[in-house]
Amino acid sequence: MGSRHAVPLRLLLVLLPLLPFITTCTTDPASLAVPNRVGSLQSHFVANLLTNPGFEAGGQDWQNASAPGRAVDNLRIHDGAAAERITASALQEFAVFQERSVIAESSYTASGWITTEGLDGAHAVLEVLWLTGSGLSDSIPSAELIGSDQVGQLEGTTDWTFVSRSVTVPAGAAVARFQLRLELEPDDVGTAWFDDDTLSGPEALDDTPPTVMITSPQAGSTIEGIVTITASATDEGPVAGVQFQVNGVNLGSEITSPPYQIDLDTHTLSNGPADLTAAARDTAGNDTVSAPVQVTVFNQPRLPMNIVLILTDDQRASTMAQMPLTMSLIGNPGVRFVNAFATTPLCCPARATILTGLYTHNHNVRSNAPPYGAPAFADGSTIATWLQAAGYRTALIGKYMNMYDKKTPWPYQPPGWSYWSAFKVPNYYSYRLVENRKEVVYGSTTADYSTKVIARKAVAFIDSTPPSQPLLLHFAPFAPHEPATPASSDQTLFSTLAKWRPPAFNEADVSDKPLWIQRLPLLTSTQIKTQDAFRLKQLRSLAAVDRGVRDIVNALIRTGRMSNTAIVFASDNGLSWGEHRWRFKDCVYDECIRIPFLVLAPGIAPRVDSSFVALTDLAPTFAEWAGVSPPVSVNGVSLVGLLANPDRPWRQELLIEVLEHAEKNANEGLFSGVRTHRYAYAEHTTGEVELYDMKVDPSQLTNIAGDPANAGVIAQLSSLVASLKSQ
Repeated sequence: MGSRHAVPLRLLLVLLPLLPFITTCTTDPASLAVPNRVGSLQSHFVANLLTNPGFEAGGQDWQNASAPGRAVDNLRIHDGAAAERITASALQEFAVFQERSVIAESSYTASGWITTEGLDGAHAVLEVLWLTGSGLSDSIPSAELIGSDQVGQLEGTTDWTFVSRSVTVPAGAAVARFQLRLELEPDDVGTAWFDDDTLSGPEALDDTPPTVMITSPQAGSTIEGIVTITASATDEGPVAGVQFQVNGVNLGSEITSPPYQIDLDTHTLSNGPADLTAAARDTAGNDTVSAPVQVTVFNQPRLPMNIVLILTDDQRASTMAQMPLTMSLIGNPGVRFVNAFATTPLCCPARATILTGLYTHNHNVRSNAPPYGAPAFADGSTIATWLQAAGYRTALIGKYMNMYDKKTPWPYQPPGWSYWSAFKVPNYYSYRLVENRKEVVYGSTTADYSTKVIARKAVAFIDSTPPSQPLLLHFAPFAPHEPATPASSDQTLFSTLAKWRPPAFNEADVSDKPLWIQRLPLLTSTQIKTQDAFRLKQLRSLAAVDRGVRDIVNALIRTGRMSNTAIVFASDNGLSWGEHRWRFKDCVYDECIRIPFLVLAPGIAPRVDSSFVALTDLAPTFAEWAGVSPPVSVNGVSLVGLLANPDRPWRQELLIEVLEHAEKNANEGLFSGVRTHRYAYAEHTTGEVELYDMKVDPSQLTNIAGDPANAGVIAQLSSLVASLKSQ
């Protein structure tokens, strides 16, 4: 089934007066043909004109979509951007509909997707009504209802269900009304959603094929890497779809809505000339093929991508302004994802997610503390083992996981890592690194500062890797994790920086928050001073990381790798700096879950991107860059296609979960929730629920879960959480 943009009800959408109750429409076609019922229908129109002159349209031109009991719903959808929702109670019949002209005695196929909830003793009906004509919005319609065809009906509670039926237009009919109607018996309450409609068949007066042409790339141009092919297509009626072709072979799936474009990985073609064409069809079945555009494919032999992951510890997304080198080398020339999240905002679970591409409920490293942490991590299948098997030289330098020092046999080195230099227990001074199964002790001198030490090791790894061998470098400094000790040269940085006082800082009224937040006392003046000092220490500790990024990039340039290297800069989680009285992580609020996320990769244009990305996406992205497939299913999605084309379809929500914790009392603050562009929603194990409208309340000051008006939103988000948790 195509999207709602692909197959709208075609050719003619005639506006009618608002019809909140369709009491004369039954599922019996014979009853609809009785002439005296038409007069009743017209009388009903007259009554509605007194209070509802004209029409209110919503969604994709659905009539009645804004009438009582009906709404455009952008959360519960099958495809596209929105669905139509009808909710009714007692003895009511509500409908949403569209109209189009048809040819009498011709055959059509009517189909659509329906989902229902709570329709006990009631049903939702998808049907086609045949009319002799159609009225205007400001006059009594002259249409005579001459019959109907029922496509399908549902009762109870169902998932999205596809219904379809071939129908024949009766003699005398000129207009088809395609509608979803909800019928309920007394005292029942139920809801139905309708999406992806089509009434396909003959198109009157349309025997002209569409006009289509390739607009990019230009004829005679040379293309390489990933190229976006774009076409324009027009017709006297709707264009049903455009199919791109390379050398006469279909490329991907048909594009059913503008913009008509598709990404071509030219590495899948041989170097030399190639013909690009686009085939367009309209809804009447006419089709045409564009004139070919000849281009020349030329790619240098592609080596596997070098991959560098720079992962900080407890770094907020708001701190990148204090890392000018990183921004100038990665953020500004790369892609800055401003909606990037840790799906579990806690160190060890997040790091297991990075290595596997799995949600916490799947890799089961739920906390930093026993029985979780590194000993609970199944490390036999990670990005390290996948890429090492593909010929990569791999290195982890810095922090691995909490409780790493409890792994056995000790000193432990996980599989897949060619070079290993990991903190036994992370610190800035006086620490031990396990270097290829040997413990090496570092002291408290300036030269022992850990960020500086591991940056030197990262540079040495790049320098020592054979030029012909691809590398994976996981550089993981301890900064800016507490105690956030800055290097001696950085101890006075940012002294004039304004204090951190966002609206949620030391939130005065937390009565709408879960009980564990309500129990937090207001921060005292002493605690606020301590928090202010800690914030400065965190920012200062990042200065050495900033220089380490510079040194790593310089090493990649010096060794000739930079043009074939992808660099990702991210953090394992965010951190609250006193917002909502909280000063740690593992919470549902944006301060905890939002992270910095920068990507620099060859051939990718710089931009700021608002797509929802997460740490789950790193493992499948690295696998695609390396040309391998993860040997197991993952929850993340490769970012490679999104990086190349920001307009490609992408997720609209992310699961957020904290299943164990390190900072709170047992059973407090544990939750599963979902983050969408509009809402932040969490279901706590205590039974408490949080809902924030991020459009009007980005600081998450007002929990609106208790407002009865939001019951429908909560039901949909709760269903979405259950669906994501089942993955």
